[in-house]
Parts: sequence; C-alpha cells; structure tokens
Amino acid sequence: MSRKLSRIGTMQVVFAMEHRGDFSMDVAESFFESVWEAHEVEEMYRHVFSEKKAAMRLESASDSPFSPDEKAYIIECVETIIENKEAIDKMIADHLKDGSIRRISAVDLSILRVAVAEIMYHEDIAPPISVNEAVDLAKMYSSSDSARFVNGVLGNIVREGGYESH
Repeated sequence: MSRKLSRIGTMQVVFAMEHRGDFSMDVAESFFESVWEAHEVEEMYRHVFSEKKAAMRLESASDSPFSPDEKAYIIECVETIIENKEAIDKMIADHLKDGSIRRISAVDLSILRVAVAEIMYHEDIAPPISVNEAVDLAKMYSSSDSARFVNGVLGNIVREGGYESH
C-alpha cells in the first residue's frame, strides 16, 4: 500500500466534496466508480512510484488506480474528515492570519484538511510526515506559493500543539 497515493486519493475526494458542497460518502462512492483515463493514472503514479514500480502497477491495474488497501485507507480518512470537519476547519482557521478559510483555494483547503485530519486523528503518523506530504501535494497540485502557505499553517499547528487531545 502506498500512503502517498492514498493521500492523493483522499485529497481528490475532499476536493470533490468541497467543489460540490456535499460532504457525504456519496461523493467518495462516486469517486471510486469513476472511469480513469490511462494518462490520469500514469500522471498520478509518476508522482508516487519509481518508473519500474509505476510500470508494474499499470500492468496490474484494474478499474481503479488504487489497491484494495489504498481504497480502504482513503475511505477511512474521508470518513474521519466528514465526522470531524468542524474541528478540522476550526484548527485550520485558528492558525490563519485572518481566521477565514473562505479565502483558501479549494485545492489548498483540501490538502490542509487531509493533513490536519492525520495530525489530529492518526496517532500512527508522525505530524512532520503529514506536513511534508501535504507540502508535496501542494507542489504537485497547486503552486510553490501554496506549498509555502501549507507548510506555514501546518508548521504552526504542529509547533503550537493543542491537537493531541483529539
């Protein structure tokens, strides 16, 4: 199982939820029912795997670019985000200069939600790993400015703590 690929999938589901204004598992189910174009899968794999591993995954790929373990992990993460969206969004807002998440792009907000959910609710993942992975996602799917922004917000959250009680 690739956690990086699972984070990409989770971010894509959360982005779709934000875009649709529907934070329900229906969006996740729709995501997994999607037909993936070969170039989309290749692009995703290129960010995650070595050339050899990507080729092996492409050869063995079924209808979904995600293995059953990756799909299960994505579903678990999305459920965590749905169940705790208010607390996650508050944690993000509390670490913004103006306190408003409305001004954050949907991609950046989705990345932040995934990372904050990991930091707050996945004790098996060290917070610095969540921060680094989120910065990588921002570089892949947003911009270098966004990567710095994501790093700053998450760095403040980790430095200030307060998430341990969740």
